[in-house]
Amino acid sequence: MEKLFKSMMAVAIAAFTFAACDDVPEPYNNPYNGIVIVPEVQDADPEGAGTKEDPFNVAAALAKCKEVGETASSDEFYCKGYVTSITEISAQYGNATFKIADSKEGGTELTVYRAKGPGKADVKDENLVKLGDEVVICGKLVNFKSNTPEFTTGCYIVSINGKGSSEEPTGETIGTKEAPITVAKALEEINKLENGKTTSSEAYVKGKISKVDRFNDQYKSITYYISDDGTETNQLQVYSGKGLNGADFAAITDLSVGQEVIVLGKLKKYVKDDNVTPEIDQSSKIISINGEGGTPTPTPTGDNLLVNGDFETWEGSTPTNWNGVAQTANSVSKSSDAHSGNYSLKLIGASQNKRMSSMPVALKAGTYNIKFYAKGVEKTAKIAPGYCKIGDDGKVVTGSYTYISTYPEVSTTWTEVTYSFTLDQQTKVCLIVMNHSSTAADVLIDDYELTTSDGGIADGGDGGGSTPSGDAYTKVTSIADGNYIIAACTEGTSYVVASPVAADKTYGYLNKTDVTETSGSITADAANEFTIKAVTGGYTIQDASGRYYYNGSGNKNYSVTDTATDDCKWNITFDADGHAIIKSVSTNGIMYYSTQYNSYGCYTDTQDAYRLPFLLKK
Repeated sequence: MEKLFKSMMAVAIAAFTFAACDDVPEPYNNPYNGIVIVPEVQDADPEGAGTKEDPFNVAAALAKCKEVGETASSDEFYCKGYVTSITEISAQYGNATFKIADSKEGGTELTVYRAKGPGKADVKDENLVKLGDEVVICGKLVNFKSNTPEFTTGCYIVSINGKGSSEEPTGETIGTKEAPITVAKALEEINKLENGKTTSSEAYVKGKISKVDRFNDQYKSITYYISDDGTETNQLQVYSGKGLNGADFAAITDLSVGQEVIVLGKLKKYVKDDNVTPEIDQSSKIISINGEGGTPTPTPTGDNLLVNGDFETWEGSTPTNWNGVAQTANSVSKSSDAHSGNYSLKLIGASQNKRMSSMPVALKAGTYNIKFYAKGVEKTAKIAPGYCKIGDDGKVVTGSYTYISTYPEVSTTWTEVTYSFTLDQQTKVCLIVMNHSSTAADVLIDDYELTTSDGGIADGGDGGGSTPSGDAYTKVTSIADGNYIIAACTEGTSYVVASPVAADKTYGYLNKTDVTETSGSITADAANEFTIKAVTGGYTIQDASGRYYYNGSGNKNYSVTDTATDDCKWNITFDADGHAIIKSVSTNGIMYYSTQYNSYGCYTDTQDAYRLPFLLKK
C-alpha cells in the first residue's frame, strides 16, 4: 500500500511540473512565434527515359531542353510533372499554356506551350487543368531563345491525374508514308467525323498544291490547299502547316501551286457559322515534296520586263507571277472582262486597303515606268500603283512601300494609269497596286507593263543592298489626337514596331517588324500607324483602315471592330522612362511586347519577357 501511494504521488508531481512549465514566460521574444517554416523546394534529380512507359521528370526534361538548344528536338518525349502556374487556357484557340515542376510546391519550371488536350483534341474546357494537377505531356522539347525551356507548339496532354483520353493516339496512322491516302479518301474520312472533331490518328495524305493562301510570320507556317488533280475542285485545306519534316517556313514563296506533297497530320471537320471546312489540322508537316510547281512561266515579250502582265496565264485562282509577299490574302480573282485578251485581274474593294503584288524581281539601278489599264467594276475606284523592297529574308523591307503621290480615280471604263520611279542601286522589289479603302470598290487591272531605258533585270535575279525607306518617327511622352507608331525596345537600339491585325481577321496578336533606332528616331512604314483620339473616359485606338481595337474579356489578344464601343476605351499614361502604359479600361489589360512569343499582347500580369512600348510620331 505504501508503494502504491508513493507511485501515485510521483505521477501527480510530474503532472504539476509539466503544467507549471506552460505558465512560465519565455525569457526573450521568439521571432518564429506564429510563423510556419516552409522548407525550400529542392529540385529533383533527373529521372526517366522520356518514353510513355517511363516519362521524364521535369528535371530530366529541362536537361534535354538544354541539350537540344534553340532548335526543337526531332523526337517527341513524355514528361510527368505538377501544374504550378497557368498562363492561358483558350477554348477559342483550343489550347493551353501553363508551367509544370517536379513538386506541387514549385521549383524549377518547364513551360508547356499551347498544348492540345488529351488525345490531341482541341481544349474546350477552360478549367481543363488546375494548379496542383499531375499531368503527363508529350511533344517536342526546345530551349526557346536559350532562356525558356518548353514543350513547343504541337505538344499535347496525355493524362491529368492519371486519367487520359479514350482517343489517345495509338501510334497507328491512316495510310502510310509508302502508301498515303488520296485527298478524296481524306475528305471521305473527314465527312464521317462529328462537327469540330479531329481523327484520333494522324493521316498521310498525298496531293498537289492547288492554292497557297497565307503565311503566318509568327508561327512560320503556311495555310495552303491540296487536291488530287491540282485544281481547286474537291480540295483539302492544310491549316497552318509546317514545312519538310516539320521545319519552319520562311515566306509564302516556299510553296508553289502544282507541287506534289505528302502531308502528315490529323484530319479535322472544322465548323464556323455552320460552314464546314475539311482540313488537315494545324502543326502538320510535309513528309515529301516534289517539283517546282506552277505552270511553265512565260517570258517577257517586247520591252515589258514583267511576265504575265496581260493576266492570261493562271494557276487556279492565282495569276502566274502575281502572288508576291506584299499581296493581301484572298484579294484577287480572275475576270473575263478584259482590256485585251481573255482575262484581267480583279482586286477587291473593302473597308481596308487591299494590294495585288508581283513576285519579287531584282532590278538594276535606273528609272522604271509602269503602265497598266484599270476599271471600276460597279463604281469609281481609287487606286495607287507603286512598289516595295524585298530583303534577303524574302520579306518586305520595313518602311519600303512607295506609292504614286496622288492616287488616281478610275471610272467604270478602262483608264490608262502610269507611274515612274528611280532606283539608285540594284534592288529586289515587288510591283504593287493598292485599292484604297475610301471607295471600297472592286477594280479590274490589265495589260501591266514595266519598262526602262537605263535599267533592267539584274544578272542572276538577285536583288539586295536595298536601304529601308519610309518616315522617321521619334518618341513622345504626351498624347494629342493624331497618328502614332507603337514600338518596344528589345535591346540597345533594336526595336520592334507593332503592325495592325491582318485585314481579313477580326482578332489577333499584333505582329512585329524589326527596326533600328538611329540618332534618336526609327524609320517605319506609315501602314503601321495607329490613330489615337481622346474620348470621354479615355482614348480610342484605330489602325490605318479605321478599325477600332479593344481587349476582350478573358483574352490576351486584340479584337477589332468598325464601330467604337465602351470596350474600345484605353487609358494611356507614361512612366519615368517614357514608356507608354496603354491599359484597357474594361479589362485592365496592358499592352506589352512579349520577347517569348514575338508579338504584342494585352496582359494583366508582369513577366521578365514583357516590354512596355513607346509611342512615336513623325
